[in-house]
Amino acid sequence: MKSKYEGKSAIVTGGSSGIGRSLALQLVQMGCDVAIVARRPGLLDEARVAMEGVRQRPEQKILARAMDISQQGDVEAGVSALTGELGRVDLLFNNAGVAYCDYFENTDPAVFEKMMQINYFGTVWMTRAVLPQMRARNAGHLVNVTSILGVMSIVGYTAYAASKFAIHGFSDALRNELADTAIQMSLVMPPDTDTPQYEEENKTKPPETKAIAGSAKLMSADDVARLTLKGVAAGRYHILPGKMDLKMIHLAATTTPNIMRFFVDRDVRNFRKKKRLS
Repeated sequence: MKSKYEGKSAIVTGGSSGIGRSLALQLVQMGCDVAIVARRPGLLDEARVAMEGVRQRPEQKILARAMDISQQGDVEAGVSALTGELGRVDLLFNNAGVAYCDYFENTDPAVFEKMMQINYFGTVWMTRAVLPQMRARNAGHLVNVTSILGVMSIVGYTAYAASKFAIHGFSDALRNELADTAIQMSLVMPPDTDTPQYEEENKTKPPETKAIAGSAKLMSADDVARLTLKGVAAGRYHILPGKMDLKMIHLAATTTPNIMRFFVDRDVRNFRKKKRLS
């Protein structure tokens, strides 16, 4: 796997924490030049220092830039500057995102806009900024991180899942558009992962959502990043970093959605029935 990344250049959005930070650290460990992008300068600097700690060679480029990916102008200026320092961008990991989970009627309208601006439009603006130089070289790899909730969603995720479905649709269309080029694409659908975003969504998560999720064990950000990089190195489009149950959920959601809906609807009805009787 190391040969896929050694000597290459990558930009990782959301690189200051969670899966993005783990992706950046592992890329640096494999000899990749890495630029991380996020909104909070303090966390960015901490992540950059951690990356320096696993540097593999003196000339390896390790960069960090505060950027609001929801703003197209900020993205264009930031990516131009980073590309100038990196020399080129071989890999773009569109990983940055925000999460929220609550009942639809409890969700402020501003949350819907925020999900789309950061999760979806952030992916679009970063891709628009990087793709032209990949086309010029007819080389590169675009990696969009969505969620298994971008295939089949459940109660609580009306705002979040919509943005992840959008990324899925965008990625499918762009992959087809690039079919006659050497530019590769991957779509990553992680399960619940132990990250600050997961902790944040738990603050408002409805009890039905927790009941459907059951006692499933969280994956670590390091494991998700490792399996993501393994899938990218193998050239896979759909990357499902998790155990067989995640792959089975994806298979059911895409091939037998009516059956999948039956089970999640049943879980919600049973939970609410037990609550009324308690």
